[in-house]
Amino acid sequence: MPEPDVSSEDCLQLKNYKLPLELDGILSIESIYSSDCSFPEDGSFENKEDVLTLEIRNIGTEMLKLARVFIVTDKNEYLFEITSLPEDSVMLVFEKNGSRASADEEVQNIRLENTVFFENGASLQKDLFEISEFNKVMNVRNITKDRDFSTVYVYFKKRNADGKYFGGITFRAKVSSLKAGELKQISVPDFSTDDSEVVFVEYVQI
Repeated sequence: MPEPDVSSEDCLQLKNYKLPLELDGILSIESIYSSDCSFPEDGSFENKEDVLTLEIRNIGTEMLKLARVFIVTDKNEYLFEITSLPEDSVMLVFEKNGSRASADEEVQNIRLENTVFFENGASLQKDLFEISEFNKVMNVRNITKDRDFSTVYVYFKKRNADGKYFGGITFRAKVSSLKAGELKQISVPDFSTDDSEVVFVEYVQI
């Protein structure tokens, strides 16, 4: 995963805020800057310049399923959507629409909304499935002896070379009709063993 190039640490005027900034005891904004990046938030990885970027940490005690951070300036409102962020992990999240910010914009409000946690905690379901990946192919094996599943969803995220999650987006791979003891292979174009990590697994049992 290409590293974003930091264009400007002073992309916004933070007169009334000091970083790191804690939000509701759940997230901490470690830094705010503009960056040139392979934009991940829409899944396109299109090259974009001067995208408003947050480096954000989960300071809570459990994985965060969803949260939205709004930054309101005297000129614009910016949205950052965070999904599937484990506790004590750091993410680079890019403005949802790939927006730029100008250095003369003054921040008036930063708020956290729509916070959602996993009802029963996030799990890799290692007692049910064995998952391996190679060259954009994912192998999913049902290791149970007597349980059939109509659908298995494998959720994964991108990481950069520093180990930070790259983008708020979470990707999903789907396996249909996986019987006890069965192994299935699926093509997952967005998954690479070099820069991707499975973060949780969900299933529907027959």
